[in-house]
Amino acid sequence: MRRTLAVLVAAALLAVGAAGAQPAAAEVYFHTMDEAAVLADDGSEVSVTGPIGCDAGEHFALRLVVSQRSTGGVAWGTTRAVCEPNGQQWEASLSTRGLTPLEPGEAVACGLIVTGTGEAPTDARQWCQDILLAPVLPSPG
Repeated sequence: MRRTLAVLVAAALLAVGAAGAQPAAAEVYFHTMDEAAVLADDGSEVSVTGPIGCDAGEHFALRLVVSQRSTGGVAWGTTRAVCEPNGQQWEASLSTRGLTPLEPGEAVACGLIVTGTGEAPTDARQWCQDILLAPVLPSPG
């Protein structure tokens, strides 16, 4: 898992170097995932959220992977947005793509954020953290 993210970051950085461009001074100021993620009843999808702070006006692409050692389930997903001046909350829907479903409980989520101006990447960050998968709560009523 971590090796896959490292390869993705290396590929992004090589693309910048191959184009002859040098990364700008822009950066991701903070990034994380919320401690709990909402799991669909059948375990095939999970909604992951978290905050990000990056240079206003830049675009960011976030790739996510959630894995669960107890089940062998893995879900993937992406989200994209434009960075806002004071940071923002992001949300991504990840899917197991018909493979082993996830179950409520502990999991590991890994993210790769790449920011850019549309011309070239300006920053890339990767991280992993423990999260809790919680089932969708029934609506009151």
